[in-house]
Amino acid sequence: LWKRLGTNCQNQIEAVVILAAYRALMRIFAPAVAFKAEAIVAPEDIMRYLGVGGFEGKVCDIAYNATLMNHLWHAMACENTHLLRTTLSNLPKAPPATTWINYIRCHDDIGWGITDENAAAVNQPGRGTRRFCVDFYSGDLPGSYAEGYRFQVDPVTAESRVSGTAAALAGLQKAIVENDDEAADAAIRRLLLMNAIIFFMRGIPLIYSGDEIGQLNDYAYLDDIYKRSDNRWVHRPPMNWRRAEARHVPGTPEYRLFHGIRRLTDARRELRVLHGDSSQEIILVDSDSLFVVERKRGDDSALMVANVAGVPRRIDLGKLPRRWISGRYVEAIMNEPVHFTFGDLAIGPYECLWLVQPRSGVDDETVRAKLQVRVETQFGENVYITGNVPKLGEWRSEHAFGPLSPDRYPLWEGEVSMPLGTVFEYTWMKKRDGRVVETGGKTHFQRAVRT
Repeated sequence: LWKRLGTNCQNQIEAVVILAAYRALMRIFAPAVAFKAEAIVAPEDIMRYLGVGGFEGKVCDIAYNATLMNHLWHAMACENTHLLRTTLSNLPKAPPATTWINYIRCHDDIGWGITDENAAAVNQPGRGTRRFCVDFYSGDLPGSYAEGYRFQVDPVTAESRVSGTAAALAGLQKAIVENDDEAADAAIRRLLLMNAIIFFMRGIPLIYSGDEIGQLNDYAYLDDIYKRSDNRWVHRPPMNWRRAEARHVPGTPEYRLFHGIRRLTDARRELRVLHGDSSQEIILVDSDSLFVVERKRGDDSALMVANVAGVPRRIDLGKLPRRWISGRYVEAIMNEPVHFTFGDLAIGPYECLWLVQPRSGVDDETVRAKLQVRVETQFGENVYITGNVPKLGEWRSEHAFGPLSPDRYPLWEGEVSMPLGTVFEYTWMKKRDGRVVETGGKTHFQRAVRT
């Protein structure tokens, strides 16, 4: 909107003045119109369009929360939230009567608005951090699960923006093409995790059309002479109504995503503490894989714990704010009690918990927790489970639970009664003639839920 020699011609004060003039005119003859800032720029520049320095209430009402969006994608790629939580902690509060649009993807490409200053705050180079995001989500780094595409490459710095649907960037497209069920499960968990975060944070959550069923990249634009030079069309597909019908088929990616997001909408609607006027505080914990945020409104409070890593993580309950150290909560997304029994809050890979305080006077309900492990054995060997709760022997091999049933070998299965919501950890062990001959190297986390 305004050019000035010696600058990048972006975010000039005159652009804000022009915007304020348009807003003033609109308030005269169409006062119900809301102004939305689609400024995908650095955090301090975004705030100009919400109104700072005398422009409060005079420019935009809402703005794309690009800072949360691109820093969240960075956190998912490196399984580390240090940059995300540091940048958001230092972001100025939105002026009164304004709010954010929280989103994962939209019609446009992803611009990596990670400034050199914000990267330096966590001892990272700005250009290197942005290049990492581009390389990862373009699928060029070893171990990347993403299938995105570079857009508008800078010939000097090699930095660029990235195109691709959320499902393609989160690994679902690659998993489906390679028929990898385990990778598809991880991708779905990543997508639901990111949605759970944007639904919890202050602002209005936005779901880009097709993301609710995991719509994949669309390459039809390559056949259109007017579109083929702009790869942003890869994430602008028409709705695939055939795939959309799969949202009614349990077990499909479409079903898991659609109903997972529906649970988030229902939970958000019920939680008064997520009202727009509630406070928000990022809680620093020992693990960089965890993103912990507390919302408070009056006497109500809620705690979000999100794990961006593909392995379980835990927090010492004693390191949380005092009101959260009991270990006994209600998980609001599933609306079920959750009880951490061993002094730590344990959270699974790519999992997000919305925790609220339990209502008083609620009796424990006992459920049958199903245990299942995949173990190959020799003749005469049986499989047992040992874990941290009394029903599983409290890690003592002589009191291990079992033997499990081998009816679906190599799956060994069993059921154990315990209070609803109990979070427990366990591993398997093989026994022959009552003696342990081998133990599992992986610790599993599970929550006792209704089946």
